[in-house]
This record gives sequence, structure tokens and C-alpha cells, in this order.
Amino acid sequence: MISARTGSVLVITLWLVTIITVLVVAIARYLSLEVRLTRYRLAREQARTLARSGVYLAMQRLEQDEATSESDGKRYDWLGDEWASFPEGDPADPTVWIVPDQMRGTDPQASRWEIRIHMADEERKLNLNALPGPGDVFFRAASALLGSAQLAATVEDALDAEDPPAPSHSLGVESDSAATPPYQAKNGPIAAFEELLELPGMAAIPIEQVSAFRQLTSVYLPVLSKLNINTVTPELLVAVGFREATAQAIRSCRERGTVFADPTTLVPTAEACVGPNGLSTSDPDEQGLLMSLFGVESHTFTVVSEARMDRPALRVRMEAVIRRSPDGLQVLAWREG
Repeated sequence: MISARTGSVLVITLWLVTIITVLVVAIARYLSLEVRLTRYRLAREQARTLARSGVYLAMQRLEQDEATSESDGKRYDWLGDEWASFPEGDPADPTVWIVPDQMRGTDPQASRWEIRIHMADEERKLNLNALPGPGDVFFRAASALLGSAQLAATVEDALDAEDPPAPSHSLGVESDSAATPPYQAKNGPIAAFEELLELPGMAAIPIEQVSAFRQLTSVYLPVLSKLNINTVTPELLVAVGFREATAQAIRSCRERGTVFADPTTLVPTAEACVGPNGLSTSDPDEQGLLMSLFGVESHTFTVVSEARMDRPALRVRMEAVIRRSPDGLQVLAWREG
């Protein structure tokens, strides 16, 4: 017969075993979670390093392209350059350079990675910081892209040094004390696109239109830089004043391999693309636009590098703006996401 004292000891022992078991399970789960978190942090750090390496690989490619151009006398940039086209990469998007994992082993549990790099010249975009300079041409383009002359005037008033707004663009906003928070125009160059999102009225634009505007405009170009006719999009050609037919003819011509190689022969090359009627010399004066706004070189590039891993599944994206000059490469902006 078990005594009361022995029974009490047994009950206490069972409770201690139960408590210890619960603690062991809790500690095991905690350690398992910590191991997974540590593994994720290590993988994310590896992905960040891979994405950063992608930017450096792109910079090396830009430097090699510049060296090749100098050696063979090539003074133009086009969409067939090594920085712009990678037909051996993604069949669905030949503008993406894919750097695969060259050290893949046979372990099915091992993590796999790849780096996807995209490079685009900024000279294919409308230079927002030049908006107060070229006058009505760039103002008209910004109005078309934003779908609002008032917003274009607000952007211009944020850039120029005039206060109050320029009489020719009285729709603009220099200040708005009733806004929350109160708004005061910067009256200086835009350093990042996000500054535009704080302008009065910008919040009312559909997000899709803001995204399209961002893809077609740049804040990183020198004021006197010219649009590259070899890379500019048809949408921007129409926005600055070209007819839709002219813009599409130039794009088709480029897709067939035509290159605008010399800034002094832009007009005859474009007229050969357009056809019998050639470029318009009236309103719109397409010849005048071509000669005053366009060149054939690109010096500033946006590099987007994305590292992808499958175990754990994650992506890290980095974006850099690089300027290429005879003195070397200069990083103008860097963003990690």
C-alpha cells in the first residue's frame, strides 16, 4: 500500500516532469525560431551583397562600353549597346541581364540564387530640372505627361527662383499656407522624385499616371543635357511635340537597326525614317525640335539590381544612378529596398 507521503512525492514528481517537459518544448521552439530567423538574416545579408555586386557588375560593363567606344571612335549610344540589350538572358525581356549561380551543387536543400540587372539611360527621359529653361516645349511635355497644365506649372514654380509665380504660368503654386502642413516652394533643383509627391495637387493624380510620369522623367541630368534620339520613347517624342506618326516611324526605324550616329545628320536620318513627306517644318516644327533638343549620346544611367533566392524565398532590390565621364564613373544616387 502506498502511503500518503509517498503519493504526495509521486504527484510532485509528475508535476515537475510536466513543467520541465513544457519548458523543454518551449525552449526548443524558441531555439528553432531563432535558428530560422538567423538563417533568414544570413540569407538576406547574402542577397543584399549579391544585389550590391550586381550594381558593381553593371558599372564595370558601362566602363568597358566607354573604353570600347573610345577605342573605335564610336560617339553614340543606342539600344543595341551591351548595357541595353541581353538577348542571351530572359527570353521574355531581353533588356534584363541575368547573372546565375555558378556554384550550384547537387544538394537539393541548398539555396539557389540569381541576380537580375537592368540598365537604362536617363537621357531617354524628360529632364525635370530643365523645365524652367527650354520654356514652352518642356512645359508642354510635362503638361501632357501629367495630364494637367496646373500641375506642370506647380512643378516649374517649385524649380525656378521666382516668387511669386511666373506670369506666364500663373496656375502654379509658390506657397499655400492653408495646406497641411503649409506648403512653400523649394525654388531650386529637385534632388529626388519623391519631392514631387509633396507638391499641391499631386496626390489627386492616379497612381498609374504618377508611375508612368516617373518612368518618363529624370531629376539626375545636367540642365544642358539633350535627349538621346536613339533611346527616347515614342511617348516622350509625342509629349515634346512630334506627331504620333513621326514618333512611331522613328521607333520602327530604330528597331530595324537604324542608328542616329552623328548629331549633325539627325534631320536627314529621321526624314529617311518618316518617309516621303519627311519631318514637319510648320506647327509642330519637328525639324526644329530635333535639332534643338536631341543628341545621340547618353552619360547617366539607372541601374536596378535584384537578387533572388529560393531558400528562403526572398528578393532584395538595389537601384543606383551612375554618371559616366572621361574622369570615370560617379554614383549620383543609391537606394536599397
